[in-house]
Amino acid sequence: MKNGQQLIEKLLSYAVEKLYLQEVDVDYKRHLLCRLLKIDPSEVTDKTFEGVELSSLISQLKNYVVENSLSDDADDFCGVIFGALMPLPSAIEKSFKLFREQMSAVRAQGYYYGIMKSAGYVDDVKFAPLSDRGDKVCLFVRDMPETTCAKYRADERYITVNLTRDYLFGYEKRGDFYEQGALIRADGEKLSVNAAVLDDMFEFVEYMPEYHISFSRENDDKNGKFFVFKEKPPISDAAVTNVFRSEKYPDVEVSLLDWYLPAIRFSGYNKNTLISLIFDTIGYWGDYSEGENSPEKPDNYVQSVLKLKADGRYTFDMVLRRTDLGLTQIKLGNRLDEILTNKFPFTAALGKFIFAKETNKLISDAVAVLTGKAKFDPISIAMRDDPMYPVGEIVVMLVEENGVFKDAAKAEVAVKNKFYESAANALRNGNAFEGADTGSLKLKIFLHHADINQI
Repeated sequence: MKNGQQLIEKLLSYAVEKLYLQEVDVDYKRHLLCRLLKIDPSEVTDKTFEGVELSSLISQLKNYVVENSLSDDADDFCGVIFGALMPLPSAIEKSFKLFREQMSAVRAQGYYYGIMKSAGYVDDVKFAPLSDRGDKVCLFVRDMPETTCAKYRADERYITVNLTRDYLFGYEKRGDFYEQGALIRADGEKLSVNAAVLDDMFEFVEYMPEYHISFSRENDDKNGKFFVFKEKPPISDAAVTNVFRSEKYPDVEVSLLDWYLPAIRFSGYNKNTLISLIFDTIGYWGDYSEGENSPEKPDNYVQSVLKLKADGRYTFDMVLRRTDLGLTQIKLGNRLDEILTNKFPFTAALGKFIFAKETNKLISDAVAVLTGKAKFDPISIAMRDDPMYPVGEIVVMLVEENGVFKDAAKAEVAVKNKFYESAANALRNGNAFEGADTGSLKLKIFLHHADINQI
């Protein structure tokens, strides 16, 4: 079939270089690919290709599948091909554990993530900062690869992690953070906050110390999910405003954070006392309401992230949330939601907002209007089918506030500042203590109810 012979040799060359295919297994894999791609093995000649790029290879493979009518779903077929070239799940898990035991957890993580990325199971996503402005929240533009095995899931190659119970760890195909993965119970049981689940969080960061682990609810059934990622979330850099102690657990430092949502940091070296105090605090928050005569039992929850520092100190950042103020994604509440691409509910609460790739062009178009180089039509940009619709509201506001900008650089800064203002306001609107700053008296009163008092 057309170009099939060369494609097979490119796939094999790539697998030898990137997917740990052993030379002794090349002939076997060649015959397997011939059957999958419906090519006569006698027509295939051994030829090595160097420097084969994944995006080009996937594109060629998908085109071949379509041109030769091999499948109605080229994405899925592509995933099957790469799955056939990869080591078996048992071999990947064995290598991961061997790397960890004989070298380091970092080396094991690098092996596992590398092979999943090289197989197209994990997208090569890049996050470009929207600007160099220093802010508590971080805004990024997500740059997606043009070609990928879109429908094949990384969880086909899980690693078993033995904590207090067995878990399966696998990378998300498209996360909100670099090297983001999921940790799920091997027995399929759902997760809810209890001391055992917290213990598993602490054991996981000991097992994979390069990673953060977050626990967050995703829906109304009060169950949650573990999210794992390497990238440091913005909340981890939040400044401390007040320091507290618990008489019962004096070795745990409790701090209020300078954050748009009520946020508490627990830190210390003794994980047992940390777990106990965190669990008690979550329990207090679950039943806490500001009014003594509240008609309904509150449905409060937390979004959290844990990291083990290089000096052995654990830091557990906890954001207090309420379901009546939104359990799902934190939305910007304006047209920018059209280009907001946060995939998971906890991402914004931890301070990261991600916008679509076309955002940079939209900002450039907005600057052109603001500097008089393009026509300003407030009626047109208010229409959903207008290309500038997502930033139309911002353009109208800036025109009303400033008129025409003489300096394009200043116009660009003004547009981007509106993005940051939208993100900050979205978080403030989800403040569990309505109308209060995060370091407010109401938050301190809650901590006092939990027997945690300011030093």
